Amino acid sequence: MIAAISGRALAAAARRAGYRPLVADFFCDTDTVALAERATMLPGDLQRGIDGERIVDTLRRLAGDDQPVAIILGSGFERMPEAVDEIARHFPLAGNGGAAIRRIKDPQLLADDCAELGIPHPQLRWDQPPDRENWVVKTAGGAGGGHVRRAAGESPTAGRYFQRFVAGRSISALFVGNGQTAHVVGFSQQWTSPSPTAPYRYGGAVRLRRFDRRQAGVIGGWLSSLTRRAGLVGLCSADLIRGPDGYKFIEINPRPGAT
Repeated sequence: MIAAISGRALAAAARRAGYRPLVADFFCDTDTVALAERATMLPGDLQRGIDGERIVDTLRRLAGDDQPVAIILGSGFERMPEAVDEIARHFPLAGNGGAAIRRIKDPQLLADDCAELGIPHPQLRWDQPPDRENWVVKTAGGAGGGHVRRAAGESPTAGRYFQRFVAGRSISALFVGNGQTAHVVGFSQQWTSPSPTAPYRYGGAVRLRRFDRRQAGVIGGWLSSLTRRAGLVGLCSADLIRGPDGYKFIEINPRPGAT
């Protein structure tokens, strides 16, 4: 069983692996429906997010008389650790539970971990910086880049924080965690699809066929250290920026990435 804002890519992967995917997402587009054994609309919408109060009933109806071997949660659950824990009480969860999500998506804890582990990470603050032109504003637990804004003209609000802007290429690392170590599957380069209100909205990604082996080892070490701290398991993705002074680690999405 798959639940995500968009479940098409995970449904395709499940089919390739010989499974019959049951999919709940926001679109139920023709490609997803063709891949799925059954598909249904996920409760909620793109503006307000997934409706955590209705998600379990939706998944129960989708499962019907079948007993899914596991449920995989894709994008959309990063800010819903309680809903993830509730889902895990009804279906076998393949991936991170609520505790790991809370730990890795807390921007302050992540910044503290990076400082202790020597992982280069942009400066974070909760109050308004004096040089706002050099900062962005993010939503804690956000994903997809649509929540990121330039800090100029923004004021501190609940659940939003300031992060120093880092110029460079956006790189993503797909990895598998086992709670102690991380194995990097591959790297991709991302690009944005800006809109008037979302200048850093995710636009797409392409796999990088070549990646510096030494740097891959360094990044893999960072991810293993953070995997141990948060107890990450299953497929996850990490966002990094490659700038003129090397790589800076941005965040981890504790679920399968877009690629």
